[in-house]
Amino acid sequence: MTKQVGTVNLTIYGKINGGQNVVPGSYATTIPITVTLTYQ
Repeated sequence: MTKQVGTVNLTIYGKINGGQNVVPGSYATTIPITVTLTYQ
């Protein structure tokens, strides 16, 4: 088995709690995630 690196794009929805002063609109960010699979 070899190590493979790639990109997966996912849409994740969130909520801003009441009382926050934010401008309506779309926001984007990048979150690095490492997934380790173990086969037995």
